[in-house]
Amino acid sequence: MGTAGAVGGGFGGRAAALVVAVAAVLVAPASSARAEEHKDERLGYSVHFPKKWNKRPVASDERWIVAKFESDREFEATDPKGQFYMRHRPYIDVVVIPLSLADRKGGTVSKDESGKVKVALAAPWTDLKQYLEKQLSNTEGGFYFSKEEEATLGGLKVLQYEITIDKLVDQPKKVYGWAWYTEDAIYGLVGESLIKFDDKVGPDLLACFKSFKAFPRKGSLPGGEHTGEDVVLDPNAKEEDIDDDARKRRREDAVTRRLIRIKDTLASDWTVKNSEHFIAVSHSDAKHTKSVLDHAEALRGWLDDNLGYIGSGYCGRIILRICADRNEYEAFTKTGGWSPDHVEVTTYKDKEGWSDFSMSSLNRGIWHIWARDRNETLAWSSPQWIRSGLSDLLDNVTSKGSKIEFKASSWDRERNAMLRRDGKLLPAKSFFTMDSETMWKDYDNHQQAAAFVRFLVVGAARKSAKFKGLFGEYMKAMVFEVDEKEAAEAKDRKDREKAAEGGPDAGPKSEDEEDRMVQERQQAWRKEEAQFLEKVLARALPNWTPKDWDALTALYWKEIE
Repeated sequence: MGTAGAVGGGFGGRAAALVVAVAAVLVAPASSARAEEHKDERLGYSVHFPKKWNKRPVASDERWIVAKFESDREFEATDPKGQFYMRHRPYIDVVVIPLSLADRKGGTVSKDESGKVKVALAAPWTDLKQYLEKQLSNTEGGFYFSKEEEATLGGLKVLQYEITIDKLVDQPKKVYGWAWYTEDAIYGLVGESLIKFDDKVGPDLLACFKSFKAFPRKGSLPGGEHTGEDVVLDPNAKEEDIDDDARKRRREDAVTRRLIRIKDTLASDWTVKNSEHFIAVSHSDAKHTKSVLDHAEALRGWLDDNLGYIGSGYCGRIILRICADRNEYEAFTKTGGWSPDHVEVTTYKDKEGWSDFSMSSLNRGIWHIWARDRNETLAWSSPQWIRSGLSDLLDNVTSKGSKIEFKASSWDRERNAMLRRDGKLLPAKSFFTMDSETMWKDYDNHQQAAAFVRFLVVGAARKSAKFKGLFGEYMKAMVFEVDEKEAAEAKDRKDREKAAEGGPDAGPKSEDEEDRMVQERQQAWRKEEAQFLEKVLARALPNWTPKDWDALTALYWKEIE
């Protein structure tokens, strides 16, 4: 398993930043590998990488990786019995991690005159070893540091590591890391190879490491004061007190900030093209870029027309990142981090016959952001069968011009037919009363939820005079229940604040207390969910009889025979 601890020395009490080039290399022998230079004047370093590698884009919300390179070859390795194989594509990541002072722990907290609290978060590591350890802990199996040495290269102190990954992995790996200590920063190169190919990888890896040079930079290290994003808290601000105009401004500001970050690092062969509701940041040709924008607008129009009743929130512009191909898409999606203002969707131009996957990533992303914008509370609090069913339905949409088309896979139809033959199809009413715990008890419930939502939204129910408005009425009833629940919770918060002599609710006093409060809320929701579903159903269909439910079930089962 990973070892703990940090490498001492090298900071001297000054602000530092970590620049890491992460290379996972499976390349041809050194004699055939030619190199080209990557030089970053702003950050003050250069390194040579194999010539045929491709430069890849980096997600705009990525905090550490600032450049990425990837081999144009994909390598396969099998286990000793030949039963399993893994694909490995060599890559190099250039990572900049601004650090606080070496002795700083956690973050800093300050308050301005208006009472807003600003929290400057610290990075979770202070040197290359900690970076490697935490990154590998999140992505790899059991590992250990098999070598740690100190050397001097080019007049700089260099710490050299080797890591062996040999537990709970398809193929054992070895990771190499060299960290150069300059006056105010740590520059590191990290390389990875499968142990099976290490005798071939080693020469190229070491040649890359030895090519590294550091020189005076022309720009500043980002976040030199601290290493995390600022979090601003206003203890007097409540979501229910924010008006529609403020929400709209906040949503548009999120897009503006994201575009600024994108354009700061956008390569010259990428383009930016706007439509009414979308902004394409594309590495594809103009024809494909236009087709993606046209499809996105068609999907947005369908959502507005057919599901707009779920809420009245402002739906802002969405950024569409269009990668050149699947390899670029996969490399890009390995970067990035969590953001509370998620406004970007990633897709790619299919060149291998996997257009269903490239379209589903686009459709899913647009749907999730649109639903959150319309009604954020409903987006996460609606029943699991509806969330799962709508996601499945919208994953598979295509378009012709401005018209959206829905299709079900042959596998779905065959699976539903088998459930029908086995007598396992659920009756219609069971979905409307199905809580999350029941939903997750059987994977077939997800398959059936997808079929039932399709039936309600675009299938036979939508074409039936009796049932065509059923899904809409049910969702509208849910919106009413959610609004009433939120209003009651807001009143309860204000009552508690008033009871606390007019001061704001202080919230948890410790991490343990916060964990306990979260657990209590989760337990309370599990108890309330069944009652919530009953209230929604009673509001939506107050006069339904067993005969109505039988008719709905019969129509549903007939459609999926």
